[in-house]
Amino acid sequence: MAYPERLFRCNINAITPGEIIVNTVWMQQDATAFDSKSTQQVADRVRDKWEAMVMTGQGPFAANVPLRSHFASGTVWTSVVAYKVNALGKATDQAEAPFIGVSGNGSQALPAQCALVTTLLTGAPGRSARGRLFLGGLSTFLTPEGRVLPASQAIVADGMASFYDALRRETGSPDEIRPVVVSPTKTQARKITRINVGNVVDTMRSRRGKLVEVRIARAVDE
Repeated sequence: MAYPERLFRCNINAITPGEIIVNTVWMQQDATAFDSKSTQQVADRVRDKWEAMVMTGQGPFAANVPLRSHFASGTVWTSVVAYKVNALGKATDQAEAPFIGVSGNGSQALPAQCALVTTLLTGAPGRSARGRLFLGGLSTFLTPEGRVLPASQAIVADGMASFYDALRRETGSPDEIRPVVVSPTKTQARKITRINVGNVVDTMRSRRGKLVEVRIARAVDE
């Protein structure tokens, strides 16, 4: 089992009542451009794009709505820690980019273990070619039947697609570094071409059984 080359593992850290949340984003540099970005620059980039998604809703997708109201007021993001990793997945360098004043401002929180899943698609078949990012610390935005409100589902999908799209762009053009789905078993890192967000709330440590959900998809880098 080996990791692909030129990878950075970026942990987005947050606290919320009853839970510590760590979301991981993988970034890979082009072979011809490796070492053009420092670990600190990668950490800063992920921090800045996440803050824009939460606080201002900047992005190319329809809603352009800040996601603050979709996270509980007790959800606070603390830092992004980026690691440059080798073929064994071991960190060879690390850097931290703190958040300042980035938090949710929504209503009553869902239970701590509840999360809305962003599925990361790469255009290739198989489980190893897909990834997930669990959005914890959520506010209440459910139908009486316990599904995610369609309007909120669309806003979250727009926000997450904008986040992943922004990660690969510098000054409006695709850059030499991009977010990827990593498969150590396949020794591959694939670019993220689409994301989708379902309307069923998962938990961060278990699946939600066989509930059929309706998903909203967004193109990221097709």
